[in-house]
Amino acid sequence: MVRGVNLYLLGLIFFQLSSFGVGAMDSTDKVLRVFFPFKVLRTDAKLLDPSNTASVYEYYLLENLGVGLLRDDVSDLRGYSGLLATHWEQVSAKHWSFTLRKNLKWSDGSELSPDQILTHFQGLKNRQSRHLVNFQHLDRVSLGESGKTIHFRFKSATNQSFLHELALADAVLVHPDNLTKDWRKTSGHYSVESFDSNAKKLVLAANSFCPGYQSGGPRRVELFDVSSPAESSDLFEKVVTDIYSIPSLPFTPESKSLVARAKGRLLGQPNLIYFWKFNPINPLTTNLDARRELASLISETFRDFKSGEEAGYYSQLVSPGYSGALSKFDVPNTKTSVLKGKTILLRFRPPFEYLTNELNVLRSGALKRGITLKLAFDAFTPGEVADPDEFARVQGFKGNQKDAVGSWSFLFTAGKGDLGPFREQGKPLLNKVLEADSDDLKSQHLKTLHQFTLENAFAVPFLNHREQILISDRVDLKRWNRFDLRLRFYDVLWIK
Repeated sequence: MVRGVNLYLLGLIFFQLSSFGVGAMDSTDKVLRVFFPFKVLRTDAKLLDPSNTASVYEYYLLENLGVGLLRDDVSDLRGYSGLLATHWEQVSAKHWSFTLRKNLKWSDGSELSPDQILTHFQGLKNRQSRHLVNFQHLDRVSLGESGKTIHFRFKSATNQSFLHELALADAVLVHPDNLTKDWRKTSGHYSVESFDSNAKKLVLAANSFCPGYQSGGPRRVELFDVSSPAESSDLFEKVVTDIYSIPSLPFTPESKSLVARAKGRLLGQPNLIYFWKFNPINPLTTNLDARRELASLISETFRDFKSGEEAGYYSQLVSPGYSGALSKFDVPNTKTSVLKGKTILLRFRPPFEYLTNELNVLRSGALKRGITLKLAFDAFTPGEVADPDEFARVQGFKGNQKDAVGSWSFLFTAGKGDLGPFREQGKPLLNKVLEADSDDLKSQHLKTLHQFTLENAFAVPFLNHREQILISDRVDLKRWNRFDLRLRFYDVLWIK
């Protein structure tokens, strides 16, 4: 009798679950599992600083948690599609107008008002984000009389680069709670459902109120990390992994093993430049001949280097086909050795330790020049204070294919920028780029700035890298832009 009651109850439960669609898993039940390096996040619920994303992973997460007036869109003839705004126009050289979308809501369903949008953009004027160059010349922001439009008026002439800045994660609308508390209430495609720093787990929930929301995509996303290298060997096999943005420079056995275990691979465009960044507190940094000699030594070492489809030697800071790229740049050979008799410390990222042939060539070249070379291989973090003995370190930079102005401004930022020590030398040429009143003139000034930077060895580029996204057999990433491979979870499709 008791057994019969249990069977009846089990049958009733099964019927109820099936009636509500829980009996068979469909796309709404799936959780997108994404490997994510938690070391870039804060340990509290504030997660990150939207005014200063120090890593691309923070930037990508912010893109999923917030939306701005518009977003870049290769399928739209304008190059952008509207989000908080539906239409826009440049009223004059110093005035842009945007028509706000009606009935906007935050992720919890509460009203998202024009006044809140106004307050946000007024705050951006004072934020001094390294990517938002046009906002530094902003005079005022105001709403139209009906509250249906928002107007940006500038102290000097602007161009299409302003639209590009509005499409960046730096300009997305953040709720006041995001700055002081957590990300449960957002404007973006996702809000935070839960966060456990110790367990290295961040769960995102889709926001159906978000402009541009698309059904059929991941309703929930789980970002996770591993606690030890040994755990990485279980990814894509014992540990469900849908997306893994493989660490750049896949020279290590671990990276090669990951590629072999993944069900698929998405290979991006060659747009991740690795270069030598000079130490601002080393006296040699101010010596042009010393910088040029390092450039010559690096060129001799890596000019024949190639690693499969992923990486190869490249002597420019701008990728081929991008605005400002030069038809050719050859690193000049130096005739005299300024570094002769000196000891210099060069810091590589750990994967370079596996390039034994190139490192032997580098040591041999330094020895011929009478240079004592010290090499370090460690995982330094952005903003880390350099060792006074360090002459230069390897740095990676991914420029933007749509508008190079923000990238150059970011690099030349005083103090924090990778080219910061040379800001005063590059500033006059950078200003010409910002003030250009036509695309042709802007392109010309970008090339001049680039040529000047390379000739003066403000940085020493030597590798161009194609990013890789490893994927499971559950996901389709055909909506993703191959130029940048940004982790836009809302553009993921499930394979049925």
